[in-house]
Amino acid sequence: MQLNDLVFGNPSRQHLIYLDTPNFLDSLLKELSSNPAPTNQSEDSSQELIELMKYTNHLKDDEGLLRRFVLYDADLEAYIIKRLSDYGIPEEDVRNLIIEVHKDVAPLLYKLKYHYNRIRPFQLAAHKKMPFHQWRTRSSDSPSYPCGHTFHAKIYAEVLGGRYPKYYKPLHELADDVSWSRQYLGSNYPTDKEFALYAADVVLKHPEFTRKYKL
Repeated sequence: MQLNDLVFGNPSRQHLIYLDTPNFLDSLLKELSSNPAPTNQSEDSSQELIELMKYTNHLKDDEGLLRRFVLYDADLEAYIIKRLSDYGIPEEDVRNLIIEVHKDVAPLLYKLKYHYNRIRPFQLAAHKKMPFHQWRTRSSDSPSYPCGHTFHAKIYAEVLGGRYPKYYKPLHELADDVSWSRQYLGSNYPTDKEFALYAADVVLKHPEFTRKYKL
């Protein structure tokens, strides 16, 4: 098997549920299914791994940053709910909104992930015999591209920021921090982040989505 033929693998049974769920955002699949990541064998992918090594090494010397990034990884939604509750917003209100948004956008995300089926950085590094070691995460059980944390964080920030405009800026600052965390943990390539931000913007412009969430 050639290096470019390697893929992440088959979906878990939990992910199959998303793949089998019809969704109004499926109309975006055609537009978003023609943006491939760099190939495994490309120099671009090797350079991405070299860049990730710098980020992962940085976390060895910053325990506070590592702890925060691990919290994002473990349960991003819980972290956002707690952050907004600290501002005095009822947890139940935020939780219900996040659950609804997640129900709408997760099927599209996983359909894109398994369409591209990009292997994770640690998998590619092993095949390229590069000394790359990601931090242990709970959320690297799906293809790498696009980055799920970046995708969700950007959409949550826009929807929640629209509902609670006083916190629009800190929510987007949090989303940016979440996005960077994936590279520092070594779980996602930089291009995973770039495509996730693009895909999130496409979702946020979808007429039915904007009507539903009053964006």
